Amino acid sequence: MKKSILLFGMIIILICSNISCSRNDDSDESIFEMESYELIEYETGIYDNKNWNDPTGTYYGDVVPSQTVALNIAVSVFEGMEKSKTASQFTPQRVFYDEEDGIWIVTFWDSDAYENGVIGYDCTIAIDKRNGAVVRIWFGE
Repeated sequence: MKKSILLFGMIIILICSNISCSRNDDSDESIFEMESYELIEYETGIYDNKNWNDPTGTYYGDVVPSQTVALNIAVSVFEGMEKSKTASQFTPQRVFYDEEDGIWIVTFWDSDAYENGVIGYDCTIAIDKRNGAVVRIWFGE
């Protein structure tokens, strides 16, 4: 029993370490690897089928149905942002859902600094539940 619990704990730690350590930066390469995908082709240019307002085949459900999806989006956005050295130490600490507006609010701060009495400096990312749009990003003092 103890061996099973120890093995399970080690697997969880390895999975978490792999997820938090793997990050791809943008580059000029046309193909890059992602965690759960084989090879992804990347290209730039002008998309030739710009029917953004065509309702045919359009998905109308909520694209951010849970706190987990909101957190994943916010982490991806936060990792892609330019940040100060201090802000780059922030980790997600809180997820709030505004029921009236359908907005997920994810707040990042440095938990070590908070525990040492430095409070108030954070980054908040608001994400629309309906379409996944980032509504606002702000830094607080």
